[in-house]
Amino acid sequence: MTQLFGARDDRTDEQVELLISLVRGFRTAAKFLFPIPEHGLERRLWRITAPTLVVWGAEDRFAAPLYGKIFAEQIRGARLETVPQAGHLISLERPEPYVEALVRWGRDGR
Repeated sequence: MTQLFGARDDRTDEQVELLISLVRGFRTAAKFLFPIPEHGLERRLWRITAPTLVVWGAEDRFAAPLYGKIFAEQIRGARLETVPQAGHLISLERPEPYVEALVRWGRDGR
């Protein structure tokens, strides 16, 4: 994602089209998601029994990092990995630390 944004105007046509499609997708999602509805998810988290890794961006302004902590606390046995210098789109913004968190979780036997 960081390769798509920068001070220079050297984006390929493919990158420009990707940016346009991302913006259109975000705009469509925003129509349905804002204001963010709360339908009792926090009260149901305890029902999750599958091994769970919660990965959260430390700079997430869409859903505050506090939610990651709450999710990890409410899901039995869950582990929280907070990725520094990442917002809501962690896998696009900081792919290396994101993948490292997933590999670590898989290697440690969850």
